[in-house]
Amino acid sequence: MNPHTPHRPADEPLTVSFAYDGDPTRVPEARAVARRFIAAVQEAFGQSVRTHEQDTVEQVVGELLANAFLHAPGRALLALTATAHTVQVTVWDSAQTVPVLCRGDAERGQQYGLEIVTALSERMSVHREPFGKRVSVTVPLRKQALGDFGLPHRPPDDRASPEARGPAPAGSPHGPAPSNAFVPVPGCWTCTILHSVALAAWNRDDGLELHHWLSVTASGMQHRMDDHGLPPQEPAKQAP
Repeated sequence: MNPHTPHRPADEPLTVSFAYDGDPTRVPEARAVARRFIAAVQEAFGQSVRTHEQDTVEQVVGELLANAFLHAPGRALLALTATAHTVQVTVWDSAQTVPVLCRGDAERGQQYGLEIVTALSERMSVHREPFGKRVSVTVPLRKQALGDFGLPHRPPDDRASPEARGPAPAGSPHGPAPSNAFVPVPGCWTCTILHSVALAAWNRDDGLELHHWLSVTASGMQHRMDDHGLPPQEPAKQAP
């Protein structure tokens, strides 16, 4: 970073956009664009973006474009807009059908794309346009430290440290989720989605990593406290 270059004001957006022809093989290219954009954000605002935030932006870009390529014919447009506090990922495609979140189901395999986007982002919106739709996802930067939620601090290469997780039972290659994972409230759709994505992240499904498990688990704990008025880890009492 050039110390003589004045930094962009924190609330002055930095924006780039790219058009894609609908070829699914271009998703890695778009993720690389997101990675370069985050580097430009750090340069423009004179701040460091944490690794898991960079990975989240890449993940959101990949999932939104993959979904567009799968369900909408023709071209798709990607726009990335950042301030010092957030990155907004927007994808326009030709289909007016609004994507629908499915209830969590650990048995349905590689179908967690939209749930992943929802769980890792601050907010998501879908707007129909005259010739398609626009999906926008906001990813926060410099989020509150995950340790503030009482989560474990594990080394980044946790996959290379199986002894840190204890023995893995049959059918679970990465062992059981730690006991301090949030407890979903029965019958709550949001809890179900967050729990399903957390499980997928713990098992390294759909390209997810441990830092995604930490982020989603923190979101689940916060949801229990804010929306249910419950402690993060106590089982909810069933109505008689």
